Amino acid sequence: MKPQKPRPGVLSRNRRRASLIVAVGLSTSLLVAPAAADPTPTPAPVSPVPRPAATSDPVETAQREAKRQNKQVEIDALNTENSTTVATSNGKTLGTYVYSAPIRVKKDGAWAAIDTTLVEEDGIVRPKVSKVEVTLSAGGDTTLARTKTGKGEAAVGAPTALPKPELSGSTATYRSAYGPGIDLVVTVTPTGLRQEVVIPQRPDGKLDLRLPVKLPTGVKYGKDASGKPTLPTVDGDGKAAPLTPALLLDKTAASPDAPPDAGRMSTVAATVEQTGKGSVLRYTPDEAFLADPATTYPVTLLMDATPWYGAGMPADTFINSGTWGTGAPNQYMDALVAGKTNDGAI
Repeated sequence: MKPQKPRPGVLSRNRRRASLIVAVGLSTSLLVAPAAADPTPTPAPVSPVPRPAATSDPVETAQREAKRQNKQVEIDALNTENSTTVATSNGKTLGTYVYSAPIRVKKDGAWAAIDTTLVEEDGIVRPKVSKVEVTLSAGGDTTLARTKTGKGEAAVGAPTALPKPELSGSTATYRSAYGPGIDLVVTVTPTGLRQEVVIPQRPDGKLDLRLPVKLPTGVKYGKDASGKPTLPTVDGDGKAAPLTPALLLDKTAASPDAPPDAGRMSTVAATVEQTGKGSVLRYTPDEAFLADPATTYPVTLLMDATPWYGAGMPADTFINSGTWGTGAPNQYMDALVAGKTNDGAI
C-alpha cells in the first residue's frame, strides 16, 4: 500500500506536535526572559512634595506662652522704638508699655536695645547703640560732638582743646575744659546729649562761657521781633522758636533727693555771635546769683548743647508767667514741677 501524501494545509501528527512544542517554548521564553534589547525601566525614586513651613500668628503664640508660663510674654512684631507690647498672663489680653524716649532702634532690619554706654575706638568716643548718630571727642581737639541730621552735619565745640575724657557709663567728663577746676560734663541720651558746666566754687568775677556751634549748611540762628535769638528747626519745616535758656542750679536744687522748691535756681539767656567759623553761643551767669551766700556749690549750668533737636525739645517742659517766660527744658530735671517754680515764688 502506498503512503498517502499529506493534503495541502494539513500537518502530520508529528509535525503538529513539534510546532506546538516550539510555540509553547517561544511563549514561555517570552514570559520568563524578556529580550535584552528592550529592558523594563526601573522607576526613579519619588521625592516627597515639600510642604510649606507651618506659620503661626505671633500674637496667638505669645498668648499661649504667657498662659503656659503664667507671666507676660513680649511680642516683638508689635514693638516700636518707644513702646513694648506683651501678652498678659491670662493668655487673652494684651498690654502696651509706652516710654517717653526711645528704648530700641532698628539696626540692619532688626531691633536693637538702646545702650548709651560710651566706648572709645578709632580715635572717637561713641555710645554703643543710640537713635542719634553722635560721636564725642577723645581729646586733643576743640570739636566736642558731631552728629548727622537730615540737612547735613551739626557739631558743638569747646573754647579750647579738650583733654582726654573720663568715661563712666553714658557720661564723659572733660576736666578743666572751661578753666581751672571748671569741668565740662557730657551725657549721651537716647536722642542726643546733655551738656553741663560744673562750677566747683564761687568765682572771683564774671563768667563768660562760650559754646561754638556748627549748624548744617543753609541753617542759621535768627532773631524774633524782640531781638531774642531763635533756633531753626533742623529737620522740620523751617520754622524757628526762641532759643531755650540754660538752667543754673546750685548744689541743693540739683540734688534728686531735695524737695522741688529747695535750693536756688536761675536761667541764663544765650546770645549768639557770628564768626568766620560759625556761631558761638555765649552764656553769662548772673554774678549776684553766684555771689549770694545762700547759693551752695558746686553750681551747674545746663547748656542747650543739641542744635540737631531743632526748635523745642523732645521732652517734658513747663511754662509760667513768672521769671521763666518761655518753656523750660524739664528734661534736665528729676521731677515735674506742678503749682510753683523751684524758687517757690509762683
